[in-house]
Amino acid sequence: MLRYIVSRLALTIPVLVGAAILIFLLMQLVPGDAVSARMAGGAKLSPEQQELMREALGLNRPLLVQLGDYLWGLVRGDLGRSVSGRSVLGLVGAQIPSTLILVAAGMAVALVIGIPLGVLAARRRNTMVDTAAMGTAVLGLSVPQFWLGLMLIFLFAVNLGWFPVLSSGGFDGLVLPAVSLGLAEAAILARLVRSSLIESLEQDYITTARAKGASDSRVTWRHGLRNALVPVVTMIGLQIGNLLGASVVIETLFGRQGVGKLVVDSILQRELAVLQGSILILASIFVLINVVVDIFYKVLDPRVKLGAA
Repeated sequence: MLRYIVSRLALTIPVLVGAAILIFLLMQLVPGDAVSARMAGGAKLSPEQQELMREALGLNRPLLVQLGDYLWGLVRGDLGRSVSGRSVLGLVGAQIPSTLILVAAGMAVALVIGIPLGVLAARRRNTMVDTAAMGTAVLGLSVPQFWLGLMLIFLFAVNLGWFPVLSSGGFDGLVLPAVSLGLAEAAILARLVRSSLIESLEQDYITTARAKGASDSRVTWRHGLRNALVPVVTMIGLQIGNLLGASVVIETLFGRQGVGKLVVDSILQRELAVLQGSILILASIFVLINVVVDIFYKVLDPRVKLGAA
């Protein structure tokens, strides 16, 4: 197991290097820079001052030189500095806990709703309960997250006053963003759990368990669901990536501090160094989560040979 973990972590290095290069090159396609953004914001700078600022930020150097400096900085743990001179690593590090809490809460909403709904549909397949459950899942998948967030704000914050309009650091301020973020993922999980559990319940070991007198609930939850969760774990790993991306919209919508909101602010201010660092850290988290998912396969299914993989 330890050998496999080390090898998987080693394989993440070229992936992250490739991601860093790709992110850097994509940032060069963003129109304008931090200097032009300041001019658009009302700053009065002469052409000479603009050139001096670009030189200080290294924006007038050849592209390959900038890329080399950027990669060398990554090796030293330096993601660069913002226009104001603050460390990008410090800026992103201050916001990442809030985003991770939101993503974890959104994933918890997806699991709490999606897995029981999928199990219910599988146990009552081809009935009205199954149809209603899957219809609810399709509805949840079809509703845009930003529209759902607006409706939740209008109903539970504005009309009922149960939760704050803007997300704060407390639990009350986390509920609406988490629900907005997690409902679509709950719908995906429900559909996947249903199909995977139906297939699992048709296996021979399920027939044997029932022949030994095991109850339907025990057969479903202890025997069937554990094997049905193997493909679900893969989906959960991908969904966390979706949640990290969707946090940009949700944090902006609810006025919640986090990396997502930092990304939006960086785009508006043309803070390319901050934008690069934010996206790279989110990509690193996603890669590491996939490593954890691979390892978790072994916990769910002892037949998985990690060393062979």
